[in-house]
Amino acid sequence: MSAEPVPGGLEQECEVLSRYLTGHPPTAYVVRKYIDGHEAIPFRRYPSADPLDAALAMFARRGSISARIADAYARLARPHGILRQKLTLLLAVLENAPPHYRELTSGSPHGSLVRALLETTWSLASFAGALAAGVLILGPLHFILSLRSAPSPRSTS
Repeated sequence: MSAEPVPGGLEQECEVLSRYLTGHPPTAYVVRKYIDGHEAIPFRRYPSADPLDAALAMFARRGSISARIADAYARLARPHGILRQKLTLLLAVLENAPPHYRELTSGSPHGSLVRALLETTWSLASFAGALAAGVLILGPLHFILSLRSAPSPRSTS
């Protein structure tokens, strides 16, 4: 199963994942570096036999909410899988690209402890909600895919 999208290509994927990570579309530089980075991304060198990887990547491409759900589920089910590698690559590019680097590499602009605690609480609650949605939406798919890829028991005669 291919981990690359057919319609829209990596540009579309970069757009969706960038909006998920930053809330903003990527610049042309970010898109170019994201595409270039796929030449060295680990899943290219060591293809995964797990069909869940491709399913998570395809689900994430549907939009920011789908990306959030797929990321939360992948964090526990496939932490070193294709989707997490793609997100890590894009985050590395975004951290080093204007205008996103300031937002991603600096602390809270408000400097308030209370605000930081509220933001952390919101982030944890958001992850929990996305994970719950992932279990409901992607859990059954994960189960079905694991049955299909499980080795069949040998019959003894």
